[in-house]
Amino acid sequence: MKIKLSILLLFLFFMVNLQGQTEKLSYKVYYNWGFIWIDAGTLILTTSVDTIDNIPLLRLEGTGKSLSRWNWLYKLDDHYTSWCYPDSYYPVLARKDALEGGYHINNEYRFDYTDSLVYISTEETRKPLTLDTLPLNEQLYDAQSATQKLRFIDLATLREGDTIMLPIIMDGVIHHQNIVFNGLDTLIMQNKQVYSACKFTALVTGHKLFSADDAVKVWISNDEKRIPLYIKADITIGTIKIFYHE
Repeated sequence: MKIKLSILLLFLFFMVNLQGQTEKLSYKVYYNWGFIWIDAGTLILTTSVDTIDNIPLLRLEGTGKSLSRWNWLYKLDDHYTSWCYPDSYYPVLARKDALEGGYHINNEYRFDYTDSLVYISTEETRKPLTLDTLPLNEQLYDAQSATQKLRFIDLATLREGDTIMLPIIMDGVIHHQNIVFNGLDTLIMQNKQVYSACKFTALVTGHKLFSADDAVKVWISNDEKRIPLYIKADITIGTIKIFYHE
């Protein structure tokens, strides 16, 4: 079953260490259908400090892989890298190198704030390299810099039910992603540890992968660490569940 990892990665929030020390967050991915639980894959998210043209930037990396025992059925090996400004989280460069069920996708976005353009390079299995540009008429994010922006929104300015809109470019298409703040919640993890968490719902109206408009929900720890703890995505058959794994 094909799962768009970029959509799921969108709702995981990255921890940042501006001292240049890399932080690594690990997750386990499960497929759940009734009493059926399948250990399906892993996610690794890292944040570090890097430079492009001597400009200090945040480097955000996300890697998602299916477990080897499922590769005969559907192999997933996705790599996302984004460089963004540490103060505004505006992206400078973003890359996607993905293998999904034998289908390769390579995307690159270069954000030119002087000429207000996004330069897009796309290459896919059975499709040649294509080059394109889009006007940068609004502040635009890639999937990972969007999570960074969302992660540092001041929750004190939000009330339960408020909607946050983020313009995001994915696979060469601009999406205006609405995310609802659902307030505080109590989350019990697989290891029975109890967390106070901030809960969000990503609206995925009209997307065929998901079972409802409010099918994607995310919980992050309500403390100074703000660790993404759990993401739940109800798909057409079953549920994808991603748990933070210490």
